[in-house]
Amino acid sequence: MTRRRLVAILLAWQFLQEFIPFYAVYALFFADHGLSDAQISLLFIVWSVVAIGSEIPSGAWADTVPRRRLLALASVLFGGCFACWALVPNIVGFATGFVLWGLSGALSSGTFQALAYDELTACVGAEEAQPWFARVIGWGSSLSLVAVTVAMALATPLLAVGGYALVAWTSVAIPVVQLALVLILPETPRTLTAAAAADLAEDDALPVPAVGVPLPGTAPPTARSDGPAAHGFVQPFRQWWTTLRSGLRIAVTDRVIRGAVLAGAGLMGLSALDEYFGLLLRDQGASLAAIPLLLALVSAAQAAAGLCVERVSAWSSGRLAGVVAVAALCLGAGALVHHPIGVVGVAAGYGLITLAILVSQVRQQRVTPTKVRATVTSVSGAGSEGLAVLVYAAYGLGSGAVGLAGVTLGIAVLLLLVSPVFARLIPDRRATD
Repeated sequence: MTRRRLVAILLAWQFLQEFIPFYAVYALFFADHGLSDAQISLLFIVWSVVAIGSEIPSGAWADTVPRRRLLALASVLFGGCFACWALVPNIVGFATGFVLWGLSGALSSGTFQALAYDELTACVGAEEAQPWFARVIGWGSSLSLVAVTVAMALATPLLAVGGYALVAWTSVAIPVVQLALVLILPETPRTLTAAAAADLAEDDALPVPAVGVPLPGTAPPTARSDGPAAHGFVQPFRQWWTTLRSGLRIAVTDRVIRGAVLAGAGLMGLSALDEYFGLLLRDQGASLAAIPLLLALVSAAQAAAGLCVERVSAWSSGRLAGVVAVAALCLGAGALVHHPIGVVGVAAGYGLITLAILVSQVRQQRVTPTKVRATVTSVSGAGSEGLAVLVYAAYGLGSGAVGLAGVTLGIAVLLLLVSPVFARLIPDRRATD
C-alpha cells in the first residue's frame, strides 16, 4: 500500500471515531431522562472501570493477534453503545451502553496507535516513522476535532428535526462506516528483531521464534505460521501471557518508558473533565440549543493544537511543562467566569492540554519496542482511566458543595501544581533520537 493511501485511511479512521453528534448532548440526554449529576458521574465511573479492567489485557491481545480484527470489533461495540441508549433510555440502558463503549475504547486505543506506528515504519522506514507518526496523530487529532465540531454543530438541527432519537441513530450509523474502513486497513506481519528475541528469551513460558520470522498470529492467512491455528488454545494463550508480562515489565522498569506512560496517563486522566463542559455551560447560562455551538469552540481549539504537534514535538520537556501550566491558568479563568463567554478560556486551556497529550503520545511510541507497543500504550490508557474515575468522583461528590465550576477550578489548580512533574516524566527529545 502506498504511503498516501495508508495516511488517508489512518486519518479517516480518526475522523470517524469522533464524528458522533451524541457527544454534544448525551450528558444532557441523561439529565433529561431523570438522572442526577451524581448518577451521571456514576455512569462515567462504570465506563472507566470497564475500560481499566480491559485496557491492558486487550493491549497484550493486540500484540498477539492481528490488530485490524480488534479495530473491527471495537467499531461494532461502539455503535452498539448508542443503539442501547436509544432503545433503553434509562439508567440500566445507559450503563450497558457505557460497558460497550468501555470495551470498544480499550480494544481500539493502544491497538490503533501501535498499528499506525508499525505500518508507517514498514511504509517509510524506521528513521522517518516518528515524524510521519507525529503528522498522522497531529493531523488526525485536528481532523477528529473538526469532526467533533461539525458533529456538534450538526446536533443542533438534528435536535430540532427529530429530537434526541435522531441524534442517537445518526450516531449509530457512523461506526458502521468506520467498520467498512477498517476492513481495507493493511497490516504488515510483525517480525522479531534480534533485540526483541533476547528480551523474550528471558521468559520461558513460550518458545522464541527465529529472528525475522512473523510473530504468531500476525502472518497473512496465506503464509505458514506457528500461530493459534496450529497450536489450538494453549499456544496463543501462552503468547498473550508472555506478551502481557513483558509489556508490564518494560512499562514499570524502563525509566524512560515509565516516565512516558505516567506523563500520558496523568494528562489524559485529568482531561476527563471535558465530559462536564456541557453541564458547566448550562450552569453558566447557556441555552440547550447554544451549548453544541459553544462546545464546538473547544473542539476547534483542540483541532488547532493538533496542527502544531509535529513542530512542538521537538520542544524541550521544560517548554512542554510550560504549556501545561498555561493550560491550567486558562482553564481556571474560564471556570471562574459565570457567563457562557467563559468557554473561551476553557477552550484555550483544553486545546493546550490536548497538545501536551499528543506530544507525549508521539514520544512514548518512539521509545517503546514494537513487540509490546500496544501493551505499553494500554498501560498508559489504563492509568488515565483510573485517574478519570477520580475526576468523575470529584465532580459527583463536589458538584453539590462547590458546583461544577468549583470542581473545574480545583482540577485546574492541580494541573498547575503538577506541571513541573510533567517536565521530569515525559521523555526528553534527546531520549527519543
